[in-house]
Amino acid sequence: MNRSKMILVTGPSSGGKSLWAEKYADSLQKPVVYIATGLINERDKEWTNRLNKHKIRRPGEWVVYESSDELIATINSINRKNTLIIDSLGGFVSVNLKKKIDDWNNICDDLISVLVLFSGTLVIVTEEVGWSLTPLSSTGRQFVERLGLLNQKIQHISNKVILVIQGMAIDLSAIQVKDI
Repeated sequence: MNRSKMILVTGPSSGGKSLWAEKYADSLQKPVVYIATGLINERDKEWTNRLNKHKIRRPGEWVVYESSDELIATINSINRKNTLIIDSLGGFVSVNLKKKIDDWNNICDDLISVLVLFSGTLVIVTEEVGWSLTPLSSTGRQFVERLGLLNQKIQHISNKVILVIQGMAIDLSAIQVKDI
């Protein structure tokens, strides 16, 4: 497995993205810092169980931050020589959905800047949201639009893009893509 500075790991919900990212980061044999962006909602038992499954399988020596609204500041506080997993961009987008478009664009620019300056290995997990029905709600459409565009921006600065489907990883970076 090539070890790149920035790896974007994408795919459908429950497709194995997080597990793949965790195994990859662990294989680098460097200290790992894990930023979990999923908002805790104790009234939603299914979501809480899902987050707990992630927590249980993480190695005890990993440093874990739960930060969706302060993602940029959290990244800035981390030792740049560590391996950093951000899981996932969807949580980051969710907490910023009420931001006006200009504010959101500035936040995205700030995030891109901090990611580019990070000198350790970055493994960024994100949801692939464009393969389903168009959401009926304006909030749902806004989430899909913002996450989709953010994914594209991060893909352009990534060394590798990995698509994980049913636990199987496809290196999209290795596929020759022809423009129309």
